[in-house]
Amino acid sequence: MAASIMAASLTSNLEYALYYSSLGWEVFPAHTIRLGLCSCGNQSCKSQGKHPMTQHGLSDATTNHKAILKWWNKTPDANIA
Repeated sequence: MAASIMAASLTSNLEYALYYSSLGWEVFPAHTIRLGLCSCGNQSCKSQGKHPMTQHGLSDATTNHKAILKWWNKTPDANIA
């Protein structure tokens, strides 16, 4: 199946994160916007929906499907970074 056809059939951030990791791209979860506010809970967040949810940010990026499943099962609406 062509990559573009497969990508078009994905429906969740988890599926996209797993797909990207299958291409060899390391991913990690980033905060998202909920009701107009960043999911980090800081009402004056300067980087809404654009900063890491993990403790070490980019250093936590991985292609490990087990880690990706854990992250996105915990927070399904997390952005993919």
